Amino acid sequence: MGFDRDEPPKQMRPYIRSKKALRNIPEGERNQLIGRTRADESYGVWLKRQPAKFQDEVLGVAKGKLFRDGKVSIERFVDISTGREYTLDELRKRIN
Repeated sequence: MGFDRDEPPKQMRPYIRSKKALRNIPEGERNQLIGRTRADESYGVWLKRQPAKFQDEVLGVAKGKLFRDGKVSIERFVDISTGREYTLDELRKRIN
């Protein structure tokens, strides 16, 4: 069946495909925005599977396109030591 009986089931975690807090999402819209994903899956892998509209909402249109085109991995959008998000100009300098 594609799994080993001795292998423990993968842990899952919830996600919301919105920048809004759950309480601010109308109940009629929640089912299409809430889901579950594997706990060991990175944010970049998960984001890659999301609709372009959502990627653009999270990253911005220009950064979303860079991400979708595979020109910049999600890890390169942020300075890891400070947590500060790079500007589009800073990203252009980093990828050239």
